[in-house]
Amino acid sequence: MKNVIVLFILCSLVWSCIDEELSSGQSETAQIQEELQQFVSAFEGEAAVRGLRIDVAELGVTVELSDIPQDDVAGVCFYHSNQPGRIEIDAPFYNRMTTLEREFVVFHELGHCVLGRGHSEAQYNNGVCRSIMASGTGTCFQRYNQQTRRVYIDELFSNQ
Repeated sequence: MKNVIVLFILCSLVWSCIDEELSSGQSETAQIQEELQQFVSAFEGEAAVRGLRIDVAELGVTVELSDIPQDDVAGVCFYHSNQPGRIEIDAPFYNRMTTLEREFVVFHELGHCVLGRGHSEAQYNNGVCRSIMASGTGTCFQRYNQQTRRVYIDELFSNQ
């Protein structure tokens, strides 16, 4: 229960991401950092359960831990219309997260870079976010936990 409360606070106060375009001259070679591979594989597996074939490495998307200079940003999806995306997860923030929180952030950023999803601030009447794609800066709060995980992941892949 303590982790769920921490997750709520983090989601409502801290989790935010930035979609930025890569400079058009920048070339990327897909790399998935070993520590993040389990979450990328879980994302691909969840897509497969829903009838989608997604191979993040084949798409050329890089997923890595980094030191993000912006305050209160857990992850960033950099993209350019002519190049594969690059996801950076803030290493200091990552090291403080639970496994479920790590999955949440990686899935959120893959939602941007792989699924092309933008932020969704839709919420239920009780203020709970309807989507894993909430920005973290809106008025809704996340309830991403073992009991709600499937609902959020179903919604993540629902527009594909």
